[in-house]
Amino acid sequence: MTHARTTAPVPARERTDTGTPAFRRPAPAPVTPETLRALRGVRRRALPRLLVVTAALTALLLALSCLALSTGDFTVPLGQVSRALAGRGDAASEFVVQHVRLPRVATALAAGAAFGMSGAVFQSLVRNPLASPDVIGITSGASTGAVLAIVVLHLGGPPVPLAAVVGAVLTAVLMYALAWRRGVSGYRLVLVGIGVSAVLGSVVSYLTTRAEVHTAQEAMLWLTGSLGGADWDKARPLLLCLIPLLPLTVALAARVLPALSLGDDAAAGLGLRVEAGRLWLVLAAVCLAAVATAA
Repeated sequence: MTHARTTAPVPARERTDTGTPAFRRPAPAPVTPETLRALRGVRRRALPRLLVVTAALTALLLALSCLALSTGDFTVPLGQVSRALAGRGDAASEFVVQHVRLPRVATALAAGAAFGMSGAVFQSLVRNPLASPDVIGITSGASTGAVLAIVVLHLGGPPVPLAAVVGAVLTAVLMYALAWRRGVSGYRLVLVGIGVSAVLGSVVSYLTTRAEVHTAQEAMLWLTGSLGGADWDKARPLLLCLIPLLPLTVALAARVLPALSLGDDAAAGLGLRVEAGRLWLVLAAVCLAAVATAA
């Protein structure tokens, strides 16, 4: 009586540049229609919870915004906030609500939305909760650009936020180039970003310690950030930048992220240009973080 031996399939060999044999990775399993239907079913089951959480957070955000418009050195009763916003309140309430507090609330909401969406994109791309714009160096690049403009170039006004945006974009390009190795790995991008952030933090510290006192105070005030001086002249550029950036990022994320969640090989099999899609999505997230930091 003979027993047939079953052996695992041996991977095909190929020759490397050094002449030593190497093993090829097996081809990824194709994405079947059944897999796609299962993914759609999971998303449909998660939709009710998503809607409930979104509605609750939106209501909380509106309540906190009304509270911010009401409280301060000059208190405006909550019942009069809506009248002041509509232009039917007294002169003092309208001035305080429309020209002092509303720009601050609008800047805070817009910057928060930009930072939140940017962080969500980075974390989804690299599948790592550490990949927020402040951890991987995007906001550090913006801060370094602004400090260079203030301390080295002695600039002020609108050129400083523009330098912040340029610094964030250049930092993202440097990180992407350093993390590239036949593609960008999530963990490699996070580690490179942490290192770049540490280096840029050292540059900022060196520039502020070598600058004159008044210049260093101006740079530190910019680095700390504040909504105290926010007005419509400062809030308007942020809002105008977010009008195209938010829909563009949502559209890119809706097209790229579901395919990338299946893996690069499967996404390429579905017709997605993986690296191009990832690069455009990273650029959109960097711009969101940069304009929020500049504001």
